[in-house]
Amino acid sequence: MENTDHGRVATVLESNAELQTMFLEVQEYFDAGASLSRGATVLDVGANIGTFAISAAKRCEGDVRLFCFEPVPPLFGALERNLRENQWLTPGTHRAFNMALSTPEEAGIPCDFYYFRRFPRDSTMDIEQKRAEFEEFFAVQGARAGRAVRFLGPGAKLIAGAVSALPRGPAGRWLSDKVTGLEKIKVARSTLTDVLSKEQVPQIDLLKLDVEGAEDKVLAGIDDSLWGRIQQVVVESDGAEEHTRALVSLLEGKGLTVRVLSSPSMVERGLKNVLIYASR
Repeated sequence: MENTDHGRVATVLESNAELQTMFLEVQEYFDAGASLSRGATVLDVGANIGTFAISAAKRCEGDVRLFCFEPVPPLFGALERNLRENQWLTPGTHRAFNMALSTPEEAGIPCDFYYFRRFPRDSTMDIEQKRAEFEEFFAVQGARAGRAVRFLGPGAKLIAGAVSALPRGPAGRWLSDKVTGLEKIKVARSTLTDVLSKEQVPQIDLLKLDVEGAEDKVLAGIDDSLWGRIQQVVVESDGAEEHTRALVSLLEGKGLTVRVLSSPSMVERGLKNVLIYASR
């Protein structure tokens, strides 16, 4: 698919409008504070089809080294194609890994991964958290639908309630799984330290994480020697207070200065997700 600003982009199911939305969401990482310049080394964990990788390469004028991690085979296929063919990515030296990153205890043990065929961006290892997000999303959409038909009086409340209840309960979850095209697949796992031990990476200018609830596991797979090379981290997280505090504490414990910002695109979807930016 041709995108005016980002060149030709291989996709899975995304329309041009959805692709544009993905690039707008990626922009939020840089709005949060992440910065890159020519010659940067970037770790893209939860790379999806490579929209963040393309945006990072564009900021570095093609002079960037990327290590991209994506566990879902269809998304990984599009990612590999973009690394080979996208005009911003072809000048650089990149590696792509078809795996999930986790803790040392879980490394080497394949795990279940939940792939939403019709909504691939929402694929996750944590199905319960994702279902909770779907419920929050439909609750917001139900409220909006009710406001849009307020002229119906009591009928507006019925419509709002019906939309909000769509993914709830056993029947709602069954319907949600069918609508989203849920598939359970097995994916390989490793740690970030183990993968990069085979590479020559003296400095990591930016570690980006978008891993649908597995942030703490990915970060637990980084040993102290690797942490010392990481200059910036930007994480999308669910916004839960306890989870956010734990991530902030972990990053601060590694000598990073941390700030937490709301994600405008997630607010628009009715979610509480935040962006956590940390730097030395």
